[in-house]
Amino acid sequence: CEALYHQRQDKLPESKRKPIPQLPKKAGRMDLAARNELATKLYNEHVMESCRFCKRTFFPDRLEAHIPSCAKSHGQEWPPKKKSEYAGANRPTEASNTVICHICGRKYTTHSIDIHSPQCEKLWNDRQAKEHPTAPQKRKPCPQMPKQYKKEKRNEIAMEIYNKHALEACKYCGRTFLPDRLQVHLRSCERNHKK
Repeated sequence: CEALYHQRQDKLPESKRKPIPQLPKKAGRMDLAARNELATKLYNEHVMESCRFCKRTFFPDRLEAHIPSCAKSHGQEWPPKKKSEYAGANRPTEASNTVICHICGRKYTTHSIDIHSPQCEKLWNDRQAKEHPTAPQKRKPCPQMPKQYKKEKRNEIAMEIYNKHALEACKYCGRTFLPDRLQVHLRSCERNHKK
């Protein structure tokens, strides 16, 4: 248990690491219920971290995943915007040298997109084969960029292709997700729309 605790702490920045909690010496003389209550209290105080919005407790690495959705449900923006972002100071310029992959929707430099695209296409085909090993007719073909397009419109075209071919729409709210993420979303969206 101590080794696991140290592994988790080692993943955190030094400023957030906590020493291993110690039971007081008198714990050996306590009855089982009182000892368990004390151990639970120490565990919650020293190991778990509380969400600033809902006050539920989480492991530190899980808290990072929880906060964005909890902040949104409490009407907060996460991460909070810096003042310079409100002024538009950190927005990418139109002359940016990044392009969007039409298959995965991620940004790459103009130099690395030619290396990335064939690998991404292979990954797409492998995933389709894995999802539908016995039904090739259900596999989606890999999205293709048109043969000719204006270079200044490349990212716009790539995002249209990505949204049309890689994402699937929720039947309740219409938002689009990657297929595996859609399954997670449907569980909560379905409950909300049945009310």
